[in-house]
Amino acid sequence: MARMHWLTVLVLVCVVGCQKAADRASVDTEGQPSTATKGASSEPGSSADSDSSGDISTAAAGTGEESSTESQAADDFWQGLERHEIQLDQKLLVVRGPKGVIGCPYLNVASFEKFDEACAIIPAVDTDGMLESEVVAVTPKAEALGIKVGMPGREALDKIR
Repeated sequence: MARMHWLTVLVLVCVVGCQKAADRASVDTEGQPSTATKGASSEPGSSADSDSSGDISTAAAGTGEESSTESQAADDFWQGLERHEIQLDQKLLVVRGPKGVIGCPYLNVASFEKFDEACAIIPAVDTDGMLESEVVAVTPKAEALGIKVGMPGREALDKIR
């Protein structure tokens, strides 16, 4: 329980510390500034994933009605993992599993290392995008789980279950 408390505090500290970083515009594949995120508006409160306040989205795997076999398979992948998307100018992404955390570059790996937590960083515009992206940073505890820089996101996410 104490470990969860520190993890929650650590994520909140990272959110506050990263407010200025959110001011930077993301860049699409052609090098043009991009204000839209995949499947959602960049305006707080207008995302289809947002809760009633428009600030935080938590996706619980296996909830809601499924429209196809493909979406069911995608939801099945997330079983055992908690997904959080916090809408700032750009989304703060955090996926928590029983063995560790995977997040976007808003998070500071050194902070997780200080508290001996397993953490990997995967750049993406939403949690589903993490599946197709690659790991760019890890803590020693994440390395002990077998997570390596350059590893596909889907494989890294499997290792925090």
